[in-house]
Amino acid sequence: MRTFITIVILVLAALRVQAQTTISGRIFNEQNTPVEFANVVILAADSSFLYGTISDVDGRFSIAKPQNAEFVNISYIGYETFYKKLSEVVDFQR
Repeated sequence: MRTFITIVILVLAALRVQAQTTISGRIFNEQNTPVEFANVVILAADSSFLYGTISDVDGRFSIAKPQNAEFVNISYIGYETFYKKLSEVVDFQR
């Protein structure tokens, strides 16, 4: 199975909006092409669903981060799923 993401840039912007931050980033594949319409899900410590969105045609996404958010899960059909603790993916590049 192909590696899902060669380069993922997740930026936790400390934009205070009613005690929440925003998680935003851009998703690329092995050819450095943006991955459009990838699923981006924010999960709690017990892996329960909190919020979800999809990337746009440029691979960009933005999602509100609730205080109890612990994990990010990025998936797309045909690619390996990216699953990491949010604390491990600030400015993450692989």
